[in-house]
Amino acid sequence: MRPPVAWRTFLTILLLAAVVIACKSHSTPAPDNTVVPTTVETFTSETLMQYRGKIVLLNFWAIWCGPCRLEMPDLEAVYQEYGERGVVVVGVNVTESAAEILAYAQKLNLTFPLLRDAEAHGTKTYSIRALPTTLFLDREGQVQYRQLGLMKKDSVVERVESLLH
Repeated sequence: MRPPVAWRTFLTILLLAAVVIACKSHSTPAPDNTVVPTTVETFTSETLMQYRGKIVLLNFWAIWCGPCRLEMPDLEAVYQEYGERGVVVVGVNVTESAAEILAYAQKLNLTFPLLRDAEAHGTKTYSIRALPTTLFLDREGQVQYRQLGLMKKDSVVERVESLLH
């Protein structure tokens, strides 16, 4: 005996939903030209000196932060697109261990440098009170813009472009 039409329709929809969820949860492998970080440095007052002469997007974030997770792909895209023009994105994690940060970076195929603010040096220095917070530093290391909350790629690009000119 065949199930009623409504039951078959329900099972079909359920099967399609399972396929969609399975496809979305499958992570896309990193392109061959990207290198996911294998170490996480500790944020110190000297850490940013290596980026002097570059425009730096200093993004304070945490894995548990929903808006932080949402903006990571856009930050990665900006890092890939503007890296050759002297722009670097630096992710500063404020709560998790180095192992958790690396696992997260691998899962999202993040290739930009990652720091761990274990002693809250960065959060104190830059008075970080909410996550995510992104600071845009000019080539001399001076904060030119401060963004609290989620940033979309077009907003990031607009600020990067203004610092490049």
